[in-house]
Amino acid sequence: CGIVNSCRANSITCIGGALPIAPVNDNCSGAITMAVNTSTGGTTVNATLESPAPPTCGTTLGQPGVWYRVVGTGNQLGASLCAASGWDSKIFVYAGSCGSWNCVTGNDDNGPLCTGAAASATWCSVPTTTYFILVTGFSSPSAFTLAISQTVNASPSLALSLATNSVCPTRSTVATASGATSYS
Repeated sequence: CGIVNSCRANSITCIGGALPIAPVNDNCSGAITMAVNTSTGGTTVNATLESPAPPTCGTTLGQPGVWYRVVGTGNQLGASLCAASGWDSKIFVYAGSCGSWNCVTGNDDNGPLCTGAAASATWCSVPTTTYFILVTGFSSPSAFTLAISQTVNASPSLALSLATNSVCPTRSTVATASGATSYS
């Protein structure tokens, strides 16, 4: 064929005559809401590239992904793909709104909750803040299970003792505090 245009024409033939259907959470606006300490199955098969492309942190974005959302509790939250250990995955966590994302964290491999090629991320959440989670692959689409976890750190207990039993306006006393790193 050489230089004949008809020999170089590209065409796509779809089985059954229909284009593949993208996942319902293919776009940020269709993000699936998840509760803390739950997990759900998902897939990036037939996902499309994000447009506009969100910013990245922790790793790069190269494959299409799917979106989830979780509301912050004020504790450390985690998002993990540990159950999909055979898939080289990536995960990003954003604050803000769809199209106006602020990247909180991102991970490719050996995250804080998983080992190997499975991605995971942890972050300190702010109560009532909505976080968007983008699940994607390193080089291929796949089915996966996304788990959302929470780590509750105990509040410090404060103890205050005075060197004397009373404090007078013209005298000084020594106060000793323990249980935290800063006081006001």
